[in-house]
Amino acid sequence: MAREALPNPLVGAAYNERFINYQLDAEIGEGLILARQYRIASYPTALFLTPDGQVIHRGVGYGGINGMVQQANLVLRMPPMRRALRKRPAAVPSDTLHSSP
Repeated sequence: MAREALPNPLVGAAYNERFINYQLDAEIGEGLILARQYRIASYPTALFLTPDGQVIHRGVGYGGINGMVQQANLVLRMPPMRRALRKRPAAVPSDTLHSSP
């Protein structure tokens, strides 16, 4: 999954533009705490959370590139995610961002 799907442009377009992505090893460090908190029992597990931490979808296993894209689209249609997206602040257009000299 890490070698095939994560660098794939289709997966990137489905996830990077719509979600904050965070990958961790659930068997060490902070991963142990989060795996316990969210009751992760199998790997890989993808959790889709609202900004307040509510789990709205749990994807277990790897379904390939098309499966990951379909999963992202499914989550975006779910009412809790739609409500969360409506509440988020508008993005700042990248052409208005300036770096410090």
